[in-house]
Amino acid sequence: PANYQQVQPFQGVKAVGEKPKKLTGNILAFLSVLLYVSGFQVCEYFYFEDIDKWRSLRDLLINLNIFILVGLTFLPRTVLIKSIMVGFSVFCFGDLVDRIVFDIQVFVNSDYGVFLAAVFASIITYKYNVKRRNLE
Repeated sequence: PANYQQVQPFQGVKAVGEKPKKLTGNILAFLSVLLYVSGFQVCEYFYFEDIDKWRSLRDLLINLNIFILVGLTFLPRTVLIKSIMVGFSVFCFGDLVDRIVFDIQVFVNSDYGVFLAAVFASIITYKYNVKRRNLE
């Protein structure tokens, strides 16, 4: 009949538990970057004199970081997770270039440039994805 309105599905209702998953993913992505950046300092703080325990802790932190990154693939993707992961990729690429091309094994002043590049890449990715979502 003509007097009935067509019922539309709810557009703004989110599934129960969706927001905590996104928040958990954002926290895990930030934790992953934090572990990557501060792993050396953590090992130096706990095992400055014992190289065997130092290497064991470093391996544990690397494995924990990989575990977090793999776990992020099962969580819903958000704009923040994407931007953090882009910045993390820039960190990793800068570290590989330092170690392979320039044979630099420690933090040097040029690493501040890598840090700035990672921050800019994260910001650009975040703004691009927010703008793209607003256009949809």
